[in-house]
Amino acid sequence: MKNNNLKLAIQKNGRLTEDAINFLRSAGLQFKNYKQKLFSSCRNFPLEIVYVRDDDIPDYVESGAVDLGIVGQNILNESNNEVKNIINLNFGICSLSIAIPKNSNLTLVKQLRNARIFTSYPNSTEKYFKKKNIPVYIMAVSGSVEITPALGIADAIVDLVATGQTLALNNLKVFEKIYDSQATLIAGNKNNLSEEKQILMQELIVIKLKDLSKKDYQRIVNRSAGTNQSIMPAVRTIMEKVQKQGDKIIINKYQQRYGKKNYQSIQVTEVDERTIKALKQMIKNITLVQKAQLTKVKDTIVETEKEIKIWREWRAIEKVGLYIPGGKAIYPSSVLMTAIPAQIAGCQEIIMCSPPRGDGQIPSSTLVAADMIGLKKIFKIGGVEAIGAMTYGTETVPAVYKIFGAGNSYVTAAKMLAREIISIDMPAGPSEVLIIADESANPKFIAADLLADGEHGEDSACVLITTSKYIAEKTISEIKKQLPKLATKKYAEESLKRYGLFAVVQTIQEAINFTNKYAPEHLEIMTKNSQSISEQINNAGSVFLGDWTSKSSGDYASGANHVLPTGGMAKMYPPLGVDAYGKWMQVQECTKEGLRRIKETIETIAEVEQLPAHKNSVSIRFKS
Repeated sequence: MKNNNLKLAIQKNGRLTEDAINFLRSAGLQFKNYKQKLFSSCRNFPLEIVYVRDDDIPDYVESGAVDLGIVGQNILNESNNEVKNIINLNFGICSLSIAIPKNSNLTLVKQLRNARIFTSYPNSTEKYFKKKNIPVYIMAVSGSVEITPALGIADAIVDLVATGQTLALNNLKVFEKIYDSQATLIAGNKNNLSEEKQILMQELIVIKLKDLSKKDYQRIVNRSAGTNQSIMPAVRTIMEKVQKQGDKIIINKYQQRYGKKNYQSIQVTEVDERTIKALKQMIKNITLVQKAQLTKVKDTIVETEKEIKIWREWRAIEKVGLYIPGGKAIYPSSVLMTAIPAQIAGCQEIIMCSPPRGDGQIPSSTLVAADMIGLKKIFKIGGVEAIGAMTYGTETVPAVYKIFGAGNSYVTAAKMLAREIISIDMPAGPSEVLIIADESANPKFIAADLLADGEHGEDSACVLITTSKYIAEKTISEIKKQLPKLATKKYAEESLKRYGLFAVVQTIQEAINFTNKYAPEHLEIMTKNSQSISEQINNAGSVFLGDWTSKSSGDYASGANHVLPTGGMAKMYPPLGVDAYGKWMQVQECTKEGLRRIKETIETIAEVEQLPAHKNSVSIRFKS
């Protein structure tokens, strides 16, 4: 082996072996005879691949014997090695779960008190039950865990579950999931890679878009929107509880979370001058844009026949609900983005729901933003419960005709269910950005904008498509410099692992084609000819042209709206605007002579459709 080559350890034989090999080959690496050796050398890249037992990979990485490793998160969770996760690889997906016999009547985990648990993951099992404060007897075995209940020596097992087929064959069923697991690329905490090896690792992470596997391609394109179906049953249950129990179910939730003292009711009861000044500029710019949009909400009168006129008249929706997200961050900007268009449109009743924080209250800056534009009906409710309350109405929260605002996957799923009864603006879920860049782009700017999106939450999506491998690698280097400085590092880092992509394309046209299929919420075009590229984009929520149009300009101060379609919905939904807060009403007017001109047509079609009353409603008007 060559010392200056990057050394990577992967599982010799097991469930991750083939997928790890496919991952490396999808990155364009060429090597041979991996099954016949304990190591392989790449023919076209300075990389040595070492084949070892999966349990040993963290030890090899921690000691510095190898630079990197591909290993399941289940192995990392079970070990105590000082290693760090570089990126999730999205294969080998499974979960560590508790399984019990199919005929068991157990319904709650606490019913496993003093149970005999057999597992190959004793450390993870012990941590789980200790956290739950449930005493159990844990028996560590190296394999064939599924047989132990049938032998009468185990009440339950803890094991990896992928499809559940092995459990079913042994008359077992999943009882409770402990955590999700997948393959990850790891490096040692203490063994800092040389600059040369850092560059090599970045090249390993940057892939050619055309080499992306079908499975990974779908994962990137689907992003977190793909999780909505799996959570829909739970969301529907909560919505039904809100419909039946009203205020009670909401108050109970927050009193359990924050205590009765901090949360007595649903309805809400000083911000520095710098914040006030910023909010005022936002209000001015958003108002300018929305008023300009309203002036275009007019219709032309069409005279189809002489003395027959058709036109449409625009009317504001009377009752609207605004969902202002909270939780990980504070969003006074979302108050202005959703409320100002409603006010300009002329909506008669505007209510706002936003989740309370740890003290049981909505953040002061959010309330100040609402107060500055005159919102009065504000409720401290978040998540599915807020959507349910605005959909069905409760003793305190009035039902509305249309709901606006972005949220997490659960809020988006709830809005999709609400759409069965009322209207919604769009499925606006977790944030996402796609950046198209060529060799003229600034990697510092790209990295900053990717992180600006990723810090919203773990389910955000950050994608770079570039014609320059150098730009991709420099962007990764910049992210490593900027990321540690962020208080939101945890969220940004996880979002990059889950739905991040750094891909190189041969031509800008390839980037355009991918973008139109991906249909991003935010699209930044950092190229020499950004305007001409924008003209070829059909599917994007909001487009940012050039190096100086940062994503955050649209998020806050430019006047553009930041409530945008996500999850590929930009193929069919527009950005939020004043027109979404109203609807067209069709109007027509005929004189007697005008009706006479179309009388025969009406009577003929009424006869064809065998609707005599339709015919008579015209004929009777001309009878003496």
